[in-house]
Amino acid sequence: MGPASFESRAMMVSDLLCPLTNKWEVEKIRRFLPQYEDAILQIKTSSTPSIDTLVWLPERSGNYSTKTGYGIKRLAMSDLDPGGEPVNWLKHIWNVKTGPKLKDFLWRVVKKAIPVSSNLERRGFPRFNCKSCGAHEDDIHVLLKCPLATEVWNQAPISTRPSSALTSITDLIKQGDSFNPLPPVGLASPLWPWILWNLWKARNKLVFENRVFTAKEVILKSIKDAKEWCQAQSENRGSTSLGPSLNRSPPRAAHPPPTFQPEVLVCKVDAAWDVTSGRCGISGIYCENATISLPNFAEAHHHVSSALMAEAIAVHRAVSLA
Repeated sequence: MGPASFESRAMMVSDLLCPLTNKWEVEKIRRFLPQYEDAILQIKTSSTPSIDTLVWLPERSGNYSTKTGYGIKRLAMSDLDPGGEPVNWLKHIWNVKTGPKLKDFLWRVVKKAIPVSSNLERRGFPRFNCKSCGAHEDDIHVLLKCPLATEVWNQAPISTRPSSALTSITDLIKQGDSFNPLPPVGLASPLWPWILWNLWKARNKLVFENRVFTAKEVILKSIKDAKEWCQAQSENRGSTSLGPSLNRSPPRAAHPPPTFQPEVLVCKVDAAWDVTSGRCGISGIYCENATISLPNFAEAHHHVSSALMAEAIAVHRAVSLA
């Protein structure tokens, strides 16, 4: 990229925003930072004058606390300590709130039983490199340090990201308690085991089928798998609580959708997002109000970073049109 030009040496982020609409000026981005165009345009700016706000992700409230601050510091210091304690099998693997096959996978990872090059070399196999990036393949590389894995962890919706200073996969698993899913994901169970599992599956698909997965695809698959597992556990608990008795209570009747007063304007919105292109489609239908009639809307948007962002764009559009 080279040093800044005379014209752009004093520019700030605000110089790339339109002073009237507060939207990105695409022509300026293409002129000064063309290689970052997509990443910049994925950042959605406020449509109204507002002040930037700092959010502390380790706290649900978003506010900094000394407890989590010291906790992050201790975690960073433990990353640099090569003489850490051995893994606690119950705490770090068998009691993790995740699927049985994932617990078995975590156990095999810690026991050096997954077929990566470094593990197979000890059994007499010839050395081979990572098919994704060409570096020497070991467990910590596949699950953390490979460019794909690094991108997955950097984009994953978790409160704390694993340190790049980690040197063993055991230390990564021991820190799993700190990788809490962010509230918008809607998960009550850990996401990190599913990330490890889908990174491993993506590696195998590349090795054996020449199928390449992007970081976004790995993240979405991890979230989808985690949600499906959580839903299955809820259904199993519900069926188990009924017991073996045949005198089961009848299923509860379906509740009708909520009703509103005639003067209330309701907009029903939805969005669909394509992970490959980063595009989304949104639509909204206004109803329930007898005095106000607004046209329905359907739009396409580019440079959308996630399905959650697509839903937010749909809600924002509905409110702005109302």
